[in-house]
Amino acid sequence: MHGYFWDVSRLREEMAKFAGGQFLMETKVGLVFRGEIRDWVIPDVNKKKILVYFNWLCEPRFGVDKFFTPKPKWILFNPPLGFQFLNVEFTCYYFQRKKLGREERIKMWTPQGEICRFFQKADPSNLKQQGDELLPCYKPSKFDSDPEE
Repeated sequence: MHGYFWDVSRLREEMAKFAGGQFLMETKVGLVFRGEIRDWVIPDVNKKKILVYFNWLCEPRFGVDKFFTPKPKWILFNPPLGFQFLNVEFTCYYFQRKKLGREERIKMWTPQGEICRFFQKADPSNLKQQGDELLPCYKPSKFDSDPEE
């Protein structure tokens, strides 16, 4: 069982480890977005909210290889005009400990049931640009349910 946290001050202290890392959001309808964190701000320690600024954003798509075999890949996309940051309100979060094959992470839930993950800069699952694709392809095993459910 994980220890769930609501304390914004503790989150602010831990977020320093995630500078230059990546952020991933999975929505309840199956949309997934991932981006490289340029900066983040917690504007008010009395509110459970973090603003995330990105260097780039991408989404998963399917293409085909030279044998027409379906191949998952990540595609960069341009955010809508006027987009400056993602406002992430959260209900709770926890720290995923460092394990073989991954660095420490932060996982949080939004009031809308979205799941957000913060990855450190050195996490081996981070996407890296290679040509016009971003590799490797992060594959969620299944949609995680809200901790309250």
